Amino acid sequence: MPVEQVPRAGREPLLFIVCDKRDDMASVPVPGAALERWRLTDAGLADVLSRLLAGGAATLTASSEPKYRLGIVAGRQRKDVAYLARQRDALVLLLAGHALDLLTVLRLQDGRVTLDDKLLQRTVDAPAGIGEPVEQPEERRQRLLALVAAEKKRNPQKFLQAAADKEGISVFALKQVIYRKPKALPADTMADMARTLASPIPQTPKPKR
Repeated sequence: MPVEQVPRAGREPLLFIVCDKRDDMASVPVPGAALERWRLTDAGLADVLSRLLAGGAATLTASSEPKYRLGIVAGRQRKDVAYLARQRDALVLLLAGHALDLLTVLRLQDGRVTLDDKLLQRTVDAPAGIGEPVEQPEERRQRLLALVAAEKKRNPQKFLQAAADKEGISVFALKQVIYRKPKALPADTMADMARTLASPIPQTPKPKR
């Protein structure tokens, strides 16, 4: 339903929706924050990832398939360049011959987006076709579920912390991996991540109730 606005001198306009569903309610106030919409572009996301990875801006490479150079990932044995690219309408991180689902390398914690450095290091040390294959998202999830189950038998009170310590990640990151559905994150988590990474759209659209 359209949002009505009443200008107020020296104050934010009064926003409300005229309710036609109930006889005992004429209007419903709408907080201004509820009208915010956010836009996330490939270039904007590439710049954020590049700052997280190397502290600089991403560079669009000149090639038949456009991709953004993010920076160098250093493992224990080798180094390689990471890129952000589109493959079949999905954004992936290209590293050492692998195409990583962004949801496997991004973490949202305490309002900040971070990268899974350990996963990137393992990936760069195991280039495609050489050495041990990189652990796939669902393989990692099943391995961590087994680890959590084992730790729960040892210490039912602090099993999540024990499992997270063994993996070298936070409990929050552990929960993100073991409880998320493949290829998806809860809508509120994706919205929080988008708000953290994106820029606000200047105009205010009219929402539907």
